[in-house]
Formats: sequence, structure tokens, C-alpha cells
Amino acid sequence: EKNETADASDSVEVTETGESETAEASESDTEETAAPENEDKPKNEEKPQDIFAALFDWAEMFVTAITLVVLVMTFLFRHSPVVGNSMYPTLHNRDLLIVSNLPYEPKQGDIVVFQNAGLYEEPFVKRVIAVSGQTVDIDFDKWQVYVDGKPLKEDYVNYDELTAMRGSVFSFPLKLEEGYIWCMGDNRNNSTDSRDGRVGPVDTRFILGHCIWRIFPFDRFGDLE
Repeated sequence: EKNETADASDSVEVTETGESETAEASESDTEETAAPENEDKPKNEEKPQDIFAALFDWAEMFVTAITLVVLVMTFLFRHSPVVGNSMYPTLHNRDLLIVSNLPYEPKQGDIVVFQNAGLYEEPFVKRVIAVSGQTVDIDFDKWQVYVDGKPLKEDYVNYDELTAMRGSVFSFPLKLEEGYIWCMGDNRNNSTDSRDGRVGPVDTRFILGHCIWRIFPFDRFGDLE
């Protein structure tokens, strides 16, 4: 009888143990099955506030960049279009130039932009031939310009060998007064410049700037020094 009781007790313990193991296995399977569902959910969802903050940062950077460009183009540089062919072959009609607004002392050979209110509303784009205190002389038949008695070598000029250079109402040699420069277009027979009585020697106070770059068209992009 004692043996039978012991066997019965062992049987109960085995049954209870088996049930416990079965329950634990079932719970483990449930946890493993539930785990992938949690993994499918994105860990870091972008909130609307984050998107708006990023858009605001981009807009702020854009506005700052535009403001800097406007300030630079207002106080340091400006763009100026070329109107006409008076500076051909160096510059062409509709070329777009960058002009420096920085303090500037004109030098012989520079290309400058100046205003002539009495003739045209559009600014002039011409080359500086002589500056204050220098003496200009021109041999129109030979297309030769002299400054202080020395002939200029002007490889940039559009020569017309069949005709003389367009003349002038001024008498030469001509010494420039303080504060004035002599300007001419490279396309000498198609240029209204200092030779014309309506323009004459240019008052340096009317100089708008020094042309330093051509930015359009792109195939002729480069400096004008």
C-alpha cells in the first residue's frame, strides 16, 4: 500500500511538473510571437513639429543668402549690361558685366561705366585712354593715338583700314584738366565717346564703377583686366 501511495504521489508531481512546463512553453511561444509585432513599429516617428522646424531652418538660410547677395550687389558690386557695339570686339551687345563700386582711381586701359545725363539715359561703357594731367593726341588717318607723346599699342581696337578714324570737334593735342579722363570705344568708328562734343572729357565724379568681370554669355566668362 505504501508503494502504491508513493507511486500515486510521484504521478501527481510528474503531472504537475508537466503542466507547469507546458504553461511556461506556451507563455514563451506567446512572447516570441508578440515580439515581431513590436519590431514592425518605427522606433523614431517624425513629428509634424520636426518637419516644420526643418522647413523654417531652410527658409531662414535662403532669406539670409538672398539678403547677403543684395547687400553685396548694392554696396560692393553691381551688374551692368552692354548696350550696342561701341566696345566691339572686346565687348558685345548684351554682354553682362560686374562693376566694382569700391573707391577707384581710373587707370589707362581700364574699362569703366560712367553716366552722361545730357545725352543718353543708359550709362556709357568705354575704355580709359588718358587720365588727369596727361595729353592726348590722335592721328585719325593712321588710327594712332598718342598719350604724352607716346603711341599707344591698342590690340583691342576694331580697325577699319579702308577709312580714317572718326574725327573729333576738339583740337589736338589736348591736355586733360584735373578730375577728367579721356574715354573711347574700342570700335572707334561706331562709338560715341570723348571725341564727341556732347560727351567730351569725362568728369570722374560721374564714373559709376570699374568693369572687372564679364559674367554673360558664359562662353566668354572671365575678367576684363
